[in-house]
Amino acid sequence: MSQMPAQFEIVLNGAPKWVPVNTSVAQLLRSCGLDRAGVAVAVAGQGVPRTQHEQVQLEAGQRVEVVQAVGGG
Repeated sequence: MSQMPAQFEIVLNGAPKWVPVNTSVAQLLRSCGLDRAGVAVAVAGQGVPRTQHEQVQLEAGQRVEVVQAVGGG
């Protein structure tokens, strides 16, 4: 019987990153120390609304782009 992997690799902002299986967008952001209110996220080229961060599960090989808002004027 083969075991399920405990982690898989995604591409986060162009760099490889290993994450645990069943990681949501919200969990990824927390692990990176980012506030969900101040970022925009795209997974596999599709924007992910903040209201869906907990529900959207990442998959092996996906490209995730996170852009952090910067205030100023």
